Amino acid sequence: MTARVWTLNPARAADYACDRTAGVLTRADREERLPRLGYREVCGGR
Repeated sequence: MTARVWTLNPARAADYACDRTAGVLTRADREERLPRLGYREVCGGR
């Protein structure tokens, strides 16, 4: 059995996503993976 733990802290979640995508999460990627969230730049300056 595998358990996954996800943080609900938006800043930590953004850090995690930016670290793993090298700051390149395109609008298309975001729409595919996070369709309920509107697009906004979160990795700028990280």
